[in-house]
Amino acid sequence: MKSSRLLKIILVSLSMVVTLVAFQNCSNSMAPMDLDQQATLGSTTESLAMGVLVNKCYQCHSPGINMGGIDYITDVPSLKYYRVAIPGQAAASPLYTVLSERDDHSSLLAASEVQLIYNWVQTGMEAAVPGAAPSIVPLNATYTSIFRNIIQTKCASCHINGGNFPRGNLNYTNYTTLMASPNVVDPGNANGSLLYQAVTRAPGAARFMPQGGQQLTPAEQQAIMDWINSGAPNN
Repeated sequence: MKSSRLLKIILVSLSMVVTLVAFQNCSNSMAPMDLDQQATLGSTTESLAMGVLVNKCYQCHSPGINMGGIDYITDVPSLKYYRVAIPGQAAASPLYTVLSERDDHSSLLAASEVQLIYNWVQTGMEAAVPGAAPSIVPLNATYTSIFRNIIQTKCASCHINGGNFPRGNLNYTNYTTLMASPNVVDPGNANGSLLYQAVTRAPGAARFMPQGGQQLTPAEQQAIMDWINSGAPNN
């Protein structure tokens, strides 16, 4: 009788010890990462994402090649400044949406690589090395300024080359293709130019551009008008 009671006491004690050890192990595994761990994880994600951009994207989106109007694919500050990648908003970032939605790009990367890009952008894309500040071109009535501030950021998804693009045979990849696109720019006549007509229509009107986007600001519309009316030079 006494031995039976003693055995029960021993078993209960062992059970309590096992439960305590399991709880401690579980607590340790769920403990928040310290700052060093978080920094290492962030650095690794950034390094891997940059590796994908260098190995899979740089050959088409580097200085001198400039496909899609993007020649700064490995320059993190420029990706942010021109909103090609929006930290914390991967689903709204062209860097991710082009890779995941466009047929001409989605086959270029493995699903795991696309997911890596998503994770990097979504978690803030904090670069281990900040990099140089992007070369900012002020908005004015020159082709260089209009291309960098308007065409690259608001027209590229439909009118810069790649795959089944550009749409409507309107190719804005560079000055030569822009000027060769039918009726897009009539030098000296902004009102007769499709480019100016499209960006000054009211949102929702037929052929309003940029399609699915916000109307250009008055300053952007003015820059395009003044540039065309001045003869649309390659300046």
